[in-house]
Amino acid sequence: IVLTAQATANFSAGAGSYFGDTISAVVGYADSDASVGITNSTINADSLSVDVDSNVTITAADAAESGDTNSEADAGISIIVVDADATAFVSGTSVLNVTGAIELLADNTINATSTVDGSADAGAEGATLAVAVVVADTQAYIDGTSSVGGGTADSITLTATTVSNVLSSATATAGGAAGTGSNQTTGLLADPNGDGSDSDRAATSEGNVDFAGALALNIVETNTMATIGDGVTVDSDGLLTLDAKANADSAAIADGSTTGGTTGLGVAVSLNFVDTVNEATIGSADVTADGITMSATMADRDIGLTAGNEQPVVVDTTTENDTIYVGNVPGLKTGDEVTYENNGGTSIGGLTDDDGNTKYYVILAEDGKIKLASSKENATADTPVAIDLTSTGAGTEHELKRDGKSGLKFNPTGNYYDLTLANTNGLTTGEAVKYDNGGGTDFGGLANGTTYYAIVGEDNKLELAESREKAESGESITITSTGAGTDHKIVDATHTSQAQSTSGASAGNIGIAGSLAINAVNVDTNAVIATGGLIAVDDADTGGDGAKGTVTLTSESRTRAAAQALPQEDGASGEALGVGASVALNIANNDTQSKLADNAQLDGTDTVDDLTLAATGDHSMDTLAKGGATSSGGVALTPVVGISVALNDVVAGIGTGLGTTIDGDLAVQAVLDSDTRTIAEGDAEGDAAIGASLGLGISSSLVTAELQRDWTSTGGSVLLSAQGANASRTTAKA
Repeated sequence: IVLTAQATANFSAGAGSYFGDTISAVVGYADSDASVGITNSTINADSLSVDVDSNVTITAADAAESGDTNSEADAGISIIVVDADATAFVSGTSVLNVTGAIELLADNTINATSTVDGSADAGAEGATLAVAVVVADTQAYIDGTSSVGGGTADSITLTATTVSNVLSSATATAGGAAGTGSNQTTGLLADPNGDGSDSDRAATSEGNVDFAGALALNIVETNTMATIGDGVTVDSDGLLTLDAKANADSAAIADGSTTGGTTGLGVAVSLNFVDTVNEATIGSADVTADGITMSATMADRDIGLTAGNEQPVVVDTTTENDTIYVGNVPGLKTGDEVTYENNGGTSIGGLTDDDGNTKYYVILAEDGKIKLASSKENATADTPVAIDLTSTGAGTEHELKRDGKSGLKFNPTGNYYDLTLANTNGLTTGEAVKYDNGGGTDFGGLANGTTYYAIVGEDNKLELAESREKAESGESITITSTGAGTDHKIVDATHTSQAQSTSGASAGNIGIAGSLAINAVNVDTNAVIATGGLIAVDDADTGGDGAKGTVTLTSESRTRAAAQALPQEDGASGEALGVGASVALNIANNDTQSKLADNAQLDGTDTVDDLTLAATGDHSMDTLAKGGATSSGGVALTPVVGISVALNDVVAGIGTGLGTTIDGDLAVQAVLDSDTRTIAEGDAEGDAAIGASLGLGISSSLVTAELQRDWTSTGGSVLLSAQGANASRTTAKA
């Protein structure tokens, strides 16, 4: 017997008018429900397969048009709501007598993108808003008083898999919002109390206030469960498998800036709230099998990867085009000071290796390339003046050194290729990914099956580094050939959550910019036999030789949380006052456990051979708050706050109960690797420059391997192991 259900929603939402035509917006809603249930039924069959699949791909995109200038509505609003369910279940008083395999399989895939690009037309005005709300439930379960297997099933498998990728992105209008009251944003500034008079207009003594803002909001909830519930009887003549896999990625990106006017206010707010549950559980049930495997682990997300666009590392054709490829280095900006070393080779024509005495200054170009200037003034001029590179030099390990940061290493005589992903949504710089050549030959510089660390660029560009530290400093691997084959990819197996805000304000007299990024994440990963569960293990094979099977509970969670509040270029600027404020708050609560709960019993007659409980947590967090402000003749102020709160628990254990005997080995193992990094950095330039930066990192880790009942292993060993590594670094600079 084969029962299947498939629900597919794949569409792009179009613009519409809402609330009496007062708001022009793009709104997309998808309700996907794939479900197959066997309820209060008796089935006699050779085999039974229940397979459900829900797949949602939805895009809502709004772009500013010149007509938005005179609209009563703001420049752009995009909202997505997704409710996706995939359920395969047996319930009620069902009885399944099956001689072959029993499978309950549920798969749920969600790709949701909500974007607003207010910069698409320079004439557009107003704020932008992008929202994505996603709720996904994926379940393979047996509940009620069902009896499954009849003691004859070759195997029983329950599998639930969720892969979700959610993006909300809001970019403010290019010129901000003029204070004429022509749309909702500016209308509120022109007449805050709505009485028809502009006597309460938002203004300073110098003139009206121009405003532009961007808000990106994600609310994501995913539940992935492979479950045998209370009161169920399961009897398999083979292996019982409960497998829950999840991969939940989300990013909220806001970019807000305003230009012109006497007073400019640019605000960007990104809010990313995520709740993820991934669990394989046996409740107060009576379970008999030849062996039991329960796992709650990471699902793989494959992303297509191509290599192309061969280019020389050093271009020395004309002064206008003379560039050096160093890759997309995080934090590198025009005006940064560097020194040059050829490391035993021959210097590039136009550059001098003199032990760091000669200083050069970066001019950012496109696609990971830079030019060099002889002074900061030349680098930052409206029309930068670059050094003429007259030759590529010789040697393979040239370097541009930076004070207090990793150097930029390159081979001036080599060529490189760009890596391009099918989609960079859900990836962050520093995230671990695995390279897969898809059965072809490797890209030059990479090795199939190797874990690398992402450096995420614009337009789906990707670079890879050998370590997280190298990725975050921009030290990438040079791709030297395109290999062979068309199925190259990277494999993402990390719950990634990101909130990123960038703001700027450039005004005649007063410029104020504020970036707020809040990322709050909760991830629960459990492989548990609950209180009241009774587990019996029969022969491990059909030969009846008396050998016992094994019971294995595995939980694994890998997460990356990023919150970034940043300035747009130099942040805020004004002749009298420039204020660039940034606040980044990053909170992650990760609980991972593999547990035989209190009074959950392994049958004393049909004892198991080996019992393994393994719980692993690998969690990284990056919080970056940077502020910038300049004032040509007044006060520049940069208040900056970066806060990280990382709460990570990993537990593997056996609770209280009757004494237990097994034939083989007992292994209870808990492993945690936690890495938290917090940076708060402000840069103020003016007649009176005031910088205030607060960096706060809170990291709490609990790693436990516990045995709380009497235990006998008649033919094996007992291992209890808890290993934890917790690194936390906080930097504040004003």
